[in-house]
Amino acid sequence: MVIMEQKKLIVLFLLSLLIFAFCKSGGQGNSGTFNEKTESVNPSSEKKEENITNKEEITIGMKSEDLLAGIKDKNGDVRANAISTSVKSQDPNILQTLIISLKDEYWKVRLAAVKALSEFRNDKAINPLIDVLKDENSEVRIEAARSLGLKRNIKAVEPLLETLQNDKDSDVRCAVLKSLGEIKNIKTVEPLIATLNDDSQCVRSSAIWALGEIKDLKAIEPLINQLRVVDYNSRKDVIQALHKIGTSAIQLLILALKDEDWKVQQGSVEVLGKIGDIQAVKSLMDISKDEDWKVRAAAAEALGEIQDTRATGLLISMLKDEQGNVRFHSARALDYLEDPRANKPLMECLEKEDFAVIAGACRFFIQVGKKNSEKVLIEALNRYFENEISSYFYNSGNKKLEKAASTMAKKYGLSLGIILDFNPYRWGYKR
Repeated sequence: MVIMEQKKLIVLFLLSLLIFAFCKSGGQGNSGTFNEKTESVNPSSEKKEENITNKEEITIGMKSEDLLAGIKDKNGDVRANAISTSVKSQDPNILQTLIISLKDEYWKVRLAAVKALSEFRNDKAINPLIDVLKDENSEVRIEAARSLGLKRNIKAVEPLLETLQNDKDSDVRCAVLKSLGEIKNIKTVEPLIATLNDDSQCVRSSAIWALGEIKDLKAIEPLINQLRVVDYNSRKDVIQALHKIGTSAIQLLILALKDEDWKVQQGSVEVLGKIGDIQAVKSLMDISKDEDWKVRAAAAEALGEIQDTRATGLLISMLKDEQGNVRFHSARALDYLEDPRANKPLMECLEKEDFAVIAGACRFFIQVGKKNSEKVLIEALNRYFENEISSYFYNSGNKKLEKAASTMAKKYGLSLGIILDFNPYRWGYKR
């Protein structure tokens, strides 16, 4: 009897726990639906709570049939939220509903539908997304263009080009250009080249990026010509685009070294250095004698990137250039080349306290680790501060250099990383 009574008490205790959990969850049953909340609400806000807050919450984790119901809700925000939760679904029933939602009267619903369709692997969404390029709302058009780029379907090329030509919104045109760059169809090259003269900087930069992605030879000369007119940021975009085109651009870039505009010369030099092909070495050595110091400095930097020892003698002579920036990049190039012929000239610059050379070839001087040279090296760091130089100082194993690097990094709000792998640039690790 005692055992039976104990069992009854245990059963009653478990039942009470289940009832408590049921009440605590708001009455959620196994069917996946929710009962009405038991908490009291303000009658004036009851409708708003019911139509928006609660329904937005319950769309999370819905099954397909529940999502379809949410998408058909009378409240536009609820419809948009329901669509957003359908992104990971590949249900064909939802696909058709999303396509229909592209014509919803509420722009946020159309926007959500476009985003959701971009995730569908089914190509049935291509034509409906193309139609949305003419939507009255610019945000929806931008997202449609972006989605078509993600799908990389050639069917979208002509409609995107039409939008590029006719849409007045520069942000839409930027999105179109990015998508054309993703699709990479050579038929788009000439229209993209024409866009390089657009009034919008965003459009010009996007066109430059797209041409770099497509890598068609017809784009090389127009991109080089852009070096004459673009601002600093766009100039970096042009150099990056030509770098992506790569070795196919070398001959035209070498010809551009003879251009009368120093901006074209300097930009072409930088690209040749980034491409890193030895074909350019002789031409870069020739232009390193240019009367414009900015071109000479760029040539020295490029020769350092290519790392061909044919340039060693020339770079040693450039350690005597009147411009500090030229000496800095010449020294850095020699540091990269690691040609023993440069050791004595570099040490002479240390004795003369040429801070430009010392900063440029900091790795070399750290490896030499000359006694009592820390003061001169730290002064070079102060005058020619770069995060890269600070990083070498910080990882040199020399306490004085490490402290100086930490001080400078703190001054400029930068962080210095520790080199975890084998670091040959340690104090006194001679070459």
